[in-house]
Amino acid sequence: MKRSKKKILAIAACAAVAAGIGVSLTFIFKSGGNNTMPESSSVSIEENSSVDSSTDNGIDTTLKENVDIYKSHSYPELADEDMITLAQLAENKEAYEDNIMSEDYGNIVFTARPDIFVPDEIGRYQIQRIEKYLEKAEEVIKFLVGEAFDESCIKDYRKLDDPIYTPYSINYKDGEHNEEGVQTSGVSIFVGNNGAISYVDDQKNIDLYSGGSSDVTEEKTYFLQADYTDETYSFGENDMSISQFAKMVDDSLDNMLSLLGYKGNVGQLAIIAEKDKNGTVMLTSKFANLYKSLPICNSLPSSDSADSECILKVSDYGIMPTQYALTTNGQTIQYIYIHSQFTDYKTIEEYDKIVAPDKAAKLLSEHLAPNLQDNEIVGMGLSYYPYYVGDIQAEPRIEGADPETTQVYELTPFWTFYFDLDPSIIGLVDCKTGEVAYIHNAA
Repeated sequence: MKRSKKKILAIAACAAVAAGIGVSLTFIFKSGGNNTMPESSSVSIEENSSVDSSTDNGIDTTLKENVDIYKSHSYPELADEDMITLAQLAENKEAYEDNIMSEDYGNIVFTARPDIFVPDEIGRYQIQRIEKYLEKAEEVIKFLVGEAFDESCIKDYRKLDDPIYTPYSINYKDGEHNEEGVQTSGVSIFVGNNGAISYVDDQKNIDLYSGGSSDVTEEKTYFLQADYTDETYSFGENDMSISQFAKMVDDSLDNMLSLLGYKGNVGQLAIIAEKDKNGTVMLTSKFANLYKSLPICNSLPSSDSADSECILKVSDYGIMPTQYALTTNGQTIQYIYIHSQFTDYKTIEEYDKIVAPDKAAKLLSEHLAPNLQDNEIVGMGLSYYPYYVGDIQAEPRIEGADPETTQVYELTPFWTFYFDLDPSIIGLVDCKTGEVAYIHNAA
């Protein structure tokens, strides 16, 4: 079925990084039925700098407490048996998954059996952006460019007296440029001091990489944390399976993040396969940032009126632009974008119990009954919803940090149900209260 595709321009992604937007993660990767855990199973933790919770040089450093991320509240009635500990979830994981797959909801259908990951702990937390990654930027660039690396193509913005480039970054650009100085061909790489990485194998293809084909006739999502069917796609002379592409992306992420120093803190959530009317195939891997082994949700309401069922407030700052990698040749990764790094700031509340996953599915179905008719859920799991809390001015400063402020976000855990990842259509059930939200950011 032909449908429009929401454009996420690479230049906008880089601008978001330059404006100081960022995050951190770790990932539970599933490929071809085998789970593998990266070496680091949680975000890297550093000692927090002391915080002056007053106003200094015109900067309000007082953070909001007990953040209310909801526009309205609709608390469901929860019985004692609806709430479970993480130990109970781990012990009875398969039984809960059986219950979800056997239930006839009427308005939602699970296309694959979920494989629920159980974290060691869960609760509400605040995270703080950190910036310290330029020292290894050139190593990352050399890894991406390979033998064709040309040192003359490096541009280090730390050496430019231009306030527009904040935070600091190192770029690599070869190929041709037009009269306005805009790169029109060749490799383009961006490495930000907050750990963001953008790679384009040939700038002349950026419209395709950032916007996708305008003539998509077939699309299928493979949620990597579910029992997906490993299918193979033809790219002319080359064939590539979903699990092969997943491994290629996973290896590339592992190498780049190891060089930067936070191996295991970015990972894949799903792979989307598309075909256009000419039969051309594009495989796109969607990334998730994780905290304490759970994804940080990157599907935020696009506006206050994004959907009448979305009771979540719109955050003042988007915490994560879309992160993804893709191939159109079945041989190499041609575009990749990774976001940035955070560390612990404060623990707000640790949960002893959460809503059981099968109860969460029922709450979603019941609450959204008028909106959902025969909708397919491609995957589900626990995730954190981020909300911007405020800025701090830390002393002593993290070396290389933004000279003005550091952003802090609060994370609230939800059961997350993915109807579609492109465009982002997800259901959310608060792990503590059972409140239900629905984000429908269709293109």
